[in-house]
Amino acid sequence: MTDSTADQLPDEPTGATIDGTPWEESRPPHLPDTVTGLPIPTILFTLGAIGIGILTIRDRLPDAGAGPGGPVVWFLSLSIPVVSFLIPAVFFLRHRDAWSAHRAMALGTTLFAVSRAVGLLNSYLGDWFISILPNGDLGISPLSIVMQVVVSAIAVLAVVYMARGLIEARLYADRPGTRRWWVLIGLVAAASAAMALLLFGTISPDLEDAAFVNSYWLVMLSVVINIVTVAAWAYLTGTAVAGRRAGEDPNFGWFLAAFAGFCILATFVVSGLATAMNIAAETNTSTNVLALLTALPAIAYLALLAAFATRLPTTHAPVDEAEDEEDGLAGSDDPTEATATPDDLAGSTA
Repeated sequence: MTDSTADQLPDEPTGATIDGTPWEESRPPHLPDTVTGLPIPTILFTLGAIGIGILTIRDRLPDAGAGPGGPVVWFLSLSIPVVSFLIPAVFFLRHRDAWSAHRAMALGTTLFAVSRAVGLLNSYLGDWFISILPNGDLGISPLSIVMQVVVSAIAVLAVVYMARGLIEARLYADRPGTRRWWVLIGLVAAASAAMALLLFGTISPDLEDAAFVNSYWLVMLSVVINIVTVAAWAYLTGTAVAGRRAGEDPNFGWFLAAFAGFCILATFVVSGLATAMNIAAETNTSTNVLALLTALPAIAYLALLAAFATRLPTTHAPVDEAEDEEDGLAGSDDPTEATATPDDLAGSTA
């Protein structure tokens, strides 16, 4: 700044508020720098979380006669759609270079929220779908079925891309014994997929031929969606377990991601067992089982949110790359083969 320019600047801030009070700083009223410095995706997804939370509360008020555990179950059910938006918000906050350094994870977390938004949109467009294509023999509009398939497909892609993002962030090779965890996860997924076939037992034999055929294909579609969803979460769970055992950083974040995956797989197992008991006893699912089916995915989503809050996945690209360039070494984001895990970063040997 030259002396002549400095002489032209006023000694006091210029301008005044609407009531004539001078500004106390040199720039007009503005949002705090903490807010304006947030990544745009974080702001958008946070606003989406607030919006979907308001809509969920409006449509799903707590049941006054649900007992002492009713408010807890209601809060957990409310947290599922809200956390679906907070997950990408936190991810983009902790990874401001997400689209360049963690593209697969960025796409996965974004689709995670989009699937929830499309599902909410589907619930509000039910009457409009019926006006276009009336309900069939089963009382469901074909357009509603198509939208549900779209929602499930987006959700599966979200989980697959998040798992792919974890794989791309790996720095160390798998430790011995990791294959046993993959076998365990595969067995749980296979058992859950097998129990999904029990849905065919819910088809009433008293239906007319046309209705029976439509019901059969609808159940078949549900079974396929169930199996594909289980496979996607098994993929994410196995990837997180492998990273946790290999000592990837942040190790606690990889543990939380694995824990979230196991909770989702447990949800499918409990749902399958509940279906089997309902068919055998010809009764409806008990309130306690329904509460468990609400709590498990809610806990999983909260664990996944906490995992991203720990800066999962971390490749140390912003710091290590600069240091490596000074030392004449390759950057941490260079495509290199996974190296053996150092002893001080080894995970549990279980």
